[in-house]
This record gives sequence, structure tokens and C-alpha cells, in this order.
Amino acid sequence: MKKYFSYELKNKTYVIACLAVITTLIYSSVILSNKFYGNSSQMFQFEVNLETIFALSIALAVIAPMIQFNYRMTKRSTDLFYSLPLSHYKIFTVRYLVGLILVFAPYLTAYLTGAIIMLIKTTDKIFYGVYYLPHFFLSLPAIFCIYTISAFAFTRANKFIDGAIFIIFWMFVWVLIAEFFGKFIYYDFEPYKISKVFSDYYMTFAPLGRLTDYFQARLVGERFTSTMNDDVANMAAAYTLTGGTAVFATVWLFVSEKYTQSENAGQISDSPFGYKVMIPLFTVLALSFCDLSRPENYIMVVMIIVGSLIANALYRRTLKLGLRQTLIFIGSVIAGIIFAAIFTAIW
Repeated sequence: MKKYFSYELKNKTYVIACLAVITTLIYSSVILSNKFYGNSSQMFQFEVNLETIFALSIALAVIAPMIQFNYRMTKRSTDLFYSLPLSHYKIFTVRYLVGLILVFAPYLTAYLTGAIIMLIKTTDKIFYGVYYLPHFFLSLPAIFCIYTISAFAFTRANKFIDGAIFIIFWMFVWVLIAEFFGKFIYYDFEPYKISKVFSDYYMTFAPLGRLTDYFQARLVGERFTSTMNDDVANMAAAYTLTGGTAVFATVWLFVSEKYTQSENAGQISDSPFGYKVMIPLFTVLALSFCDLSRPENYIMVVMIIVGSLIANALYRRTLKLGLRQTLIFIGSVIAGIIFAAIFTAIW
């Protein structure tokens, strides 16, 4: 296993170098393009651009699993790897670990370069560069969560395009569920209502985003505050959910790998963590968000139903839906419309 790890790491050296160069160039060029304004007595004189490294880290955490586990998507490459004198479980473990290096090595390079440039540019400005250290180290577990959830989502698929779709699904699934439950939990300010659930906190990358916002303010000497009443409660719930999802994803990644079969490569992606649950769930949630008091929204209802049919056809790779699939489709449509009627009456 050690020899294979060394081989895999050496084999990915070029990829790591390319990713490091690309991310560093992007982040550095954005920082170098900063324009200062105001005078030295003003607190906020420039953009810190932590949101740039935030976006780059997400891209790395999503791309790395696609690179590392793409071999599972075709039967030819799967047969090749499974024929090696090493268990496929060990192969998977090595590629998972090297995937982490694919994420964190370029991230470290870009972050360190950008921080140094920023510190040099702000020698005569009010800038608290010491906050780079806690931001960097606290961002690592948040990025790990994105990586391991993306790896979990991607490996639930048997085709590359399905894996990419599954990643998108797992990035936003808790947002939609939170938005759904937020319809039942709200402040009633006549004549309008405000949900107590801040659904945007439930995105997989929300903890990293919130962390970035906080330290972006601290770097320029500002205090980061929120005026939202349930801010702390929402953050605690959302970030616990994200962390719990990451733990589950990591554990199930390795448990399920023991039962993976090479003949599944290229076949229908029939995992319960993919289309099988994703399509009916999205159908119910999308329909439930339609305001039925407005006639023009009935067009949206029809579009969602048609879209669900198309998604089912793409999933099954046939226009014919079996009895079970048809019943699930009809049930999800009926459930979605019922919830839409309830929410329309409440809101």
C-alpha cells in the first residue's frame, strides 16, 4: 500500500503542480488588481479578496474527487485497477488520501502567496494580517467536509455525468429541505411572515463562507456582527448538520467500498443516495414552493412535472417507466401539490 501511495502521489505530481499554479495565479492576480481608496485613517480601504480563495477552495474540493475516482466510471478502467495485486479497498483508500493532497497542496500554495502579497501591499495601511493564521487553519476542516461529501456523492454514481449531478445535489439538498421546514417555522408580522430558518446556511460550503466573511472583516479591523435574531441557532443547526453529513459520508465511503463490484461501472446509477431519492425529493420540494394563489405559477407547476418526467427518463435511460417508478412519480407530484396548497394557505 505504501508503494502504491508513493506511485499515485508521484503520478499526480504534475496535476498538483498545475492546480497550484492555476489557483495561485488567479488569487494573486485578483489581489494585485486591488485598488486602494481613502486615506490611512480609514478602516476599510481595500478589498481583502478572501472570497476568491473561498471559491477556489470549493472548486478544488469538488474537482479532486472527480479526478481521483473517475476510474470507477468505465468498465475497462475498473477492470484494470481491480486486476492489480492490491485490494480495491486499498486502492480506493490511497486515491482518497492523494485526493486530499490534490486539494490542500494547491490551497496552501495559493493562500500563502496571496497572504504574503497582501501583507507587502498593506505595510502602510490598517491591516491585521495575523488573522490569516486562524482563518487558514479553521478553513481546513470546512474544506475537508466539502471534499469528503463530494467524494461520497461522486462515487454513488456509475457514470461521470451522474457523479457530477450527484455532487450538485448534495451541495444544495439541505438548503431545500431547510427552506421546506422553514415554511412551518416563521415570525408572523402582519401582513407578512418571515421564516425563522435561514436556508442559505445549510449549503455544504456555508460554514466556509461564514468563516470567510468573519475573517475578512477582522483583517481590516472591523467587527463582524449579524442582526438576525436566530443567527446563532441557525448556524449551530446548519453546521452540525454539515459536519454530521461529512462524518456519515466518510464512514459510508469506506464501508460501502468493500461491497463495490466492478461490473457496476457504466451501468444505471441506482444508488439510494442519487437519482432514486433525488428526483422524487426535488419534485416534492420544487412543487411545494409554488404559490398556487397566482395563476401564472401553474405554468411553473407543469414545467416541474415535465422536468421530473424527463429526469426519470434520463435516469432509467428509457421513456418507459415501470409500475413502481410510475407510482413514485405520481405520489411525489400529489405530495408536492398538497404541500403547495398548505403553504399557499399559510403564507
